[in-house]
Amino acid sequence: GIACAVLLAAAALLCKETAVAALPLCAALEGFTALRACASEMEQGRQHSVSIRSYAQMIVLIVSALMLLTIRILWQRGPPFLHPESNPGAFTGSRPVRILTLHYYLYRHLVLLVWPAPLCCDWSHSSIPLVESLRDGRAQRALLAIYGSVASVILLSCIGVARCALRDRGVPVQRLLAAALEFRTVLLSVLLIILPLLPSSNIAFAVGFAVAERVLYIPSLGVCALAGLCFSRLWGNAGACPTDPRKLLRRACAAALAAMLIAWGVRQCIQHSVHWHSAEALYRHAVSVNPRNEKLHDLLATRLYNSGGDPQLVQWHAEEATRINPAYWHAHATLGQLLAARGRAQEAADAYK
Repeated sequence: GIACAVLLAAAALLCKETAVAALPLCAALEGFTALRACASEMEQGRQHSVSIRSYAQMIVLIVSALMLLTIRILWQRGPPFLHPESNPGAFTGSRPVRILTLHYYLYRHLVLLVWPAPLCCDWSHSSIPLVESLRDGRAQRALLAIYGSVASVILLSCIGVARCALRDRGVPVQRLLAAALEFRTVLLSVLLIILPLLPSSNIAFAVGFAVAERVLYIPSLGVCALAGLCFSRLWGNAGACPTDPRKLLRRACAAALAAMLIAWGVRQCIQHSVHWHSAEALYRHAVSVNPRNEKLHDLLATRLYNSGGDPQLVQWHAEEATRINPAYWHAHATLGQLLAARGRAQEAADAYK
């Protein structure tokens, strides 16, 4: 089983670096399996200890993850070449600005996990201005959300484990094991959110994007698991056959909330699929969501020009791209090509300059 997991992770790592998170997740599952076996032995009055085999498997999984990641970096001869425009926060010269901006990038990922809207195909270039000071509200929200969430998870876990340990009977070790196993779903869900995000968090190395919705596929499973767990607890607290009107109302509210969230998610999925129906539809939607991105304006101008779109609209998007970022050469080239095709040679030459 361990060899198969390592081989599959290695194959997945050839496609995407986030696949390395699968092995630490397997190690966590192995740890909880060992704790469950240990708790079962204690209930039967046997000597309790985590087996050497479980320790060895967890170590092999963690070491394999580190080795695969190292091999991936060495294989491509070091970290990949990245354009500074793709991740402006990671390449800014000021260290405080870089730290604050990267925190804000992570905050944007967490917000999209909780509320996936608005969605956009590209968040690079000038989409997200740099966070230059703690006085910036974005810095305050990011730091509060990230470190507040970590502190809340730790505090709630400690409170939950302590309550379970005080509630259950048995020796202290047995009570702690029972409490840890009771919260294993929550802990695994949190790990499912955190571990796949680490490779794209700019902590160990810079990545080729500021915000990318594609890295949230696996973390969204952890968010869905937590949401399902909360709904299950809320539904179960009403009892098997509730007769109390308050409990019936609680179940009705829970069911209505779940139905609204599912309906909203289906609507978002259908709308986003329509946006991806064609390149022009995708870029139009992206520009409406993210009008500060010069790359998107240039892509839309190029697409409209190639498909015979309105020349005035093509020129407007190309000029808007150059206005947002005068140093973006590709937009100048697009504008020059359009003006040359319309017989405005002098203006085209000025655009190429």
